Amino acid sequence: TILVEQKGLCDICGVKVMLTGRGSTRGVPDHKHSNPPMPRGILCSACNISLGGFKDNPEVLRKAAEYLEKFSLTTAEDV
Repeated sequence: TILVEQKGLCDICGVKVMLTGRGSTRGVPDHKHSNPPMPRGILCSACNISLGGFKDNPEVLRKAAEYLEKFSLTTAEDV
């Protein structure tokens, strides 16, 4: 299954997910909004909601990342 291939982790942020339960660590099957829908991977609910908020638009997501980096007080090495 997809979740086994992903080693039980969200395909974006890497948090451990489960297909049962509630909250941000609940695994959600992500899909491309097409006809028919095309499966992409399993995401935590937080990442899935975030993609939806950005309308699955990679360019807008890149701009959001640039925005966060512009105002970031730490670097990736500090985390």
